[in-house]
Amino acid sequence: MNKESEQEEIEVKDDTVRVVSADSSKENDKSLLNFAEVDKEDENVVSFHDEQAKEEAPATEDVDIITASGIMDDLMNYDQLLSHDASVIFEVNSSDGDGPHMLDLETPDSPAKEAEIKEVTAAAATPSPDEQDANYEEHMQLLQQLNEETDKASQRSSQLQMKLAEYLRMKAVDDAQLERDGLVSEQMEEYVNYLNILSDLKQQLTIESERAEQQAEELRLQSQEKLDKVWLTQIESQSSDTYSIRVHPASQCRTEQKTWLMSVLSQLLSNIKEKLYWSRVEVRTKQEQLAEVEATVAAKREVLTGIKNERNRLQRANLRLKEHRGLLGNTALLRDFEDTADASDQLEEKLEKLRCRRAQIVFNFGKRKTNL
Repeated sequence: MNKESEQEEIEVKDDTVRVVSADSSKENDKSLLNFAEVDKEDENVVSFHDEQAKEEAPATEDVDIITASGIMDDLMNYDQLLSHDASVIFEVNSSDGDGPHMLDLETPDSPAKEAEIKEVTAAAATPSPDEQDANYEEHMQLLQQLNEETDKASQRSSQLQMKLAEYLRMKAVDDAQLERDGLVSEQMEEYVNYLNILSDLKQQLTIESERAEQQAEELRLQSQEKLDKVWLTQIESQSSDTYSIRVHPASQCRTEQKTWLMSVLSQLLSNIKEKLYWSRVEVRTKQEQLAEVEATVAAKREVLTGIKNERNRLQRANLRLKEHRGLLGNTALLRDFEDTADASDQLEEKLEKLRCRRAQIVFNFGKRKTNL
């Protein structure tokens, strides 16, 4: 009898060890599956939060505080639930800033379980032949209860793990969306500033060219007036001194006047040429600046077109995800569906009442017919 009791005790211990190892393997498999499901659901969460990033941008801090407080309440309730048989330890893996946030789950054996197992083994050490079956059934029931409690604890831990991973991913997506919007707004401001600079330079160039043309015209008119005056003075001097001056002094005076006129005209032409040269140099520098500004504007325009194409692609992807989503997150369609469902229920109730009334009328008519 002692040998049989010892063998049964060894079998019970082996069963408990197998069940505990199976539970730990199940928990590890569930945690891995939960991480896979979280990675699959993150794509839908990213699309959903890209749509509502602009609408909920002012209230991101309040939402973060509310979600964090909800997760902490769930963790406190979960700790109270597991205070009698297990302890769950969560650690946010923040060693590498590039990868996603992960959770380390550990479920060590509680001292209450070890004490219960020791009590069971101690009670089963010296059983009587009649009490062996009852003790075995009690041990199996206790083992089943422990298995159910561990399953519940693993399910609750997976739910909390999914909530925390979703919250962290949502926060990262919101930060990326805000950075993207800030970059696009800065590029648009730079593009507008470059366009304003280009228009100002064009206006300046036209004003400078008109001013240079006016100066050249004024100088030409001044030179023409001076030439006319010189010719008039020469003609007057010739007409007054034709009879008083001899031939040789008259020819000498003409040559002197011609040389003087040539020197004056050469000085005027040199001044005009110098002014035209400097005006052309200034126009050339303005044209070079204009070409540089146009090149930068063209480069920024290409970047802007690429950004617009990316925006259109994201909008199309969002529309496609909205179409595949169906009623999820669409309050208007959900409200309409609820109204139609209520209306159909009311119509069905009305139809049922009419059927009952018709059956009652037919019954009363048949009853009267039989009485007649």
